[in-house]
Amino acid sequence: MHPDTRVASAEVWLNGKRMGSIEGAFIRGVFDVTDAVSLERANVLAVRISPPPHPGIPHEQSIKAGPGENGGEMCLDGPTFVATEGWDWIPAIRDRDSGIWQPVTLKATSFVKIGDPQVTSALPFPDTSYAAIEISVPLENTSSTTVTGTLSASFGDVVVTKEVRAVTGESEIKLTPVEYPQLTVQHPRLWWPNGYGRPDLYTLQLTFAEGTSVSATKQLRFGIREVTYELSLFDEAGHLRRLEYSPTTARVKGEQIVDVRREAIRNVPPADPFPAILPQEWKEGWKSWVYSLAPGAASSSAVHMLDDTTMSPYLAIKVNGVRIAARGG
Repeated sequence: MHPDTRVASAEVWLNGKRMGSIEGAFIRGVFDVTDAVSLERANVLAVRISPPPHPGIPHEQSIKAGPGENGGEMCLDGPTFVATEGWDWIPAIRDRDSGIWQPVTLKATSFVKIGDPQVTSALPFPDTSYAAIEISVPLENTSSTTVTGTLSASFGDVVVTKEVRAVTGESEIKLTPVEYPQLTVQHPRLWWPNGYGRPDLYTLQLTFAEGTSVSATKQLRFGIREVTYELSLFDEAGHLRRLEYSPTTARVKGEQIVDVRREAIRNVPPADPFPAILPQEWKEGWKSWVYSLAPGAASSSAVHMLDDTTMSPYLAIKVNGVRIAARGG
């Protein structure tokens, strides 16, 4: 049985044994190769890749040829592929993003495996002299019984260990500054975007051990930084408010800040964003659509009201408390 030919897909074999398939672009496949891998001889991995079903016609932009189809029928295959036929800002990609795009790795684990960890950093703006680090570690126990072991995490001078019980199936362990004060990092090396400072990174080492036997390890590079946004949202009284929003704070508190319902979106008279570029008839039809604050969100600690309304109603991205000019898309 072949994978779905309506999307980009791949089938995987190891030593002639079919491991499974991957459906959809840029999706990672994970396969248990215990019964197929050989310790005595060279192993052969085979991957058959099926490209997007609507490849379109490649186009190279020029004065004579023009900007091209701007995605053309590849829009049918989803936004991942929309620009790869050739656009006014990107040349045609001949293989249509098809191929193996990240390393293929072989890992040995016991019954307990470590999934993809997430590291979240929070800075007490305007102070950036310390950062609160939270580490979320997914575990998967493939055995039929609960496994007791030690989860260890380390980066820089920080070392944390936690005794955990990994139940059968999937679970998640959180390491927080409330439980482990060493996760409040003093004078952190901050990660900055290009042109704003050094993009410093830390290396997180994770280990799950059952007694003296290591079951699984994981390594992750991460940056200590916090992204916030300045934007305009309607409050419950219908007034347009300029505010700074911290998704990190909202996530920790489990709060919904922006009301994403269709009826909570309204248009406002825009400023004159491109006076030298847009024709007058375009300006007259230009609309700015603005979301609303979720009920009660105005009093959240994830929201800080601003007096400066210069950029209203547009979005400003901030990294470590500094407004960033986003370059590229």
